[in-house]
Amino acid sequence: MYHNNKLPFWVVVLLVVTILVSGCGSSATPSLSVPNSEASASLATEEIKAPTSTEVPTLSPTKTKAPTPTTAPTKTTAPTATAKPSPTFAQPVTMLEFNGTGAMITDDYQLPACWKSLLYWHVDANNYGSASLILTGYNKDTGEDKTLVNEFGMDMGSDGLNGIAFCPLLGGTYYFQTENTDESWTAKLECQDNIAPVGEGMDVQGTGGFVSDDYTLHTCNKSIFNWSVQPSNSGSASLILSLCKANEDNNCETIVNEFQMDMSSPMTGQALQKVVDGDYFLVSENTQEAWTVTWECKD
Repeated sequence: MYHNNKLPFWVVVLLVVTILVSGCGSSATPSLSVPNSEASASLATEEIKAPTSTEVPTLSPTKTKAPTPTTAPTKTTAPTATAKPSPTFAQPVTMLEFNGTGAMITDDYQLPACWKSLLYWHVDANNYGSASLILTGYNKDTGEDKTLVNEFGMDMGSDGLNGIAFCPLLGGTYYFQTENTDESWTAKLECQDNIAPVGEGMDVQGTGGFVSDDYTLHTCNKSIFNWSVQPSNSGSASLILSLCKANEDNNCETIVNEFQMDMSSPMTGQALQKVVDGDYFLVSENTQEAWTVTWECKD
């Protein structure tokens, strides 16, 4: 007879519970220590530490310096024009005086260098009223010689004959020789370098051999010198005229060299001679008569 061996469900559950209870009873039931709240808190604090907060250092903001105010640019003062120093003028200086009678040769004299050196000379007239003189200067150091005076005049009366000669000196030892006279004569050497000009422009009058004062002339290309000279009693007229730059050695230009006969009125003319700023003087030769020169610029 077929038997159904399948146990009821409740029996199976009871057997399982019995077996589990029996197995658990043979071993000590492990005690589970429940940590107290304080220990748990400590353990939690030790084992699980909250990550240390990274402190972001507080950086004090660097104080930004206020920008230096831009200084307004200093106004550039226009350069002051440098005033030209006032020239220092000198007085004429007498370097030598000598005299004699007739033809003779003088002693030696030590003389300084002087560009505008003037020889003032005079010779007495003879009993017939005529006067003449040739005077030559010699430089012993250079061997050079120059005729300074070569004049002859008639009907001179008691005044004799006199004039001024241009006699530039290099400096050194000099002596002089006179000729063509039997009468008494005198001579004086005077240095006129660096003397003050007497005016601007030029309007000069002279007689015979003559050296004028200094005059200031301004730069001019069309520079014209108007000149005239009186005829002699015999009706002849002559004039040699040089324009010289003051205080500049060996700087003379001949601007007139004229001679005419049978003149009943003055001989006149014009000379064209360029000038630059500076002081100038005139030297006349080869005449015993009155002459005039005026200057004009026609630029």
